[in-house]
Amino acid sequence: AREVAITQRGSDIVIALDISNSMLAEDVPPNRMESAKGELNSFLRRLENSRVGLVFFAGSAFVQCPLTLDYGTAEIFLRMAGPDMMSEQGTNIGAALKNALEIARKDDRRSRKIFVLLSDGEDYGGEVNRQLAVYRQEGHHINSIGIGSDEEVPVPEMMPDGSETPLR
Repeated sequence: AREVAITQRGSDIVIALDISNSMLAEDVPPNRMESAKGELNSFLRRLENSRVGLVFFAGSAFVQCPLTLDYGTAEIFLRMAGPDMMSEQGTNIGAALKNALEIARKDDRRSRKIFVLLSDGEDYGGEVNRQLAVYRQEGHHINSIGIGSDEEVPVPEMMPDGSETPLR
């Protein structure tokens, strides 16, 4: 018998998380944001050999964490996620997809790219169709995860000090 070295190559997973005010709605306990963050942290704890990157978005988008194997750091960034990080509210999915693709393009490895979009709303930025065409052209797929109910629910407003107005 002879030994053979096998290298296991993971995927690159870029997660785009909606952190707009509407993610504070409580139709998914305790609210959409905390539920989403809990699920994403659970997902991160099961990863092995795959790098993860984070994009946060509302009316605009930004890269919170470039691709990394440091899941602990990614979890810390997820814990901090919230509407108070954004000066521009709304749901600009196109900007989130653009930022997510930029993270993947900065990588020179040939690992598989997985894109996960987690949001509760429809796009208000107008760029989403163009970004979807770019993804298709480059052979990428987007895994969309919707959170929240179809019912109209109250959404707390963020105060300038970062606190929420009460719903009741």
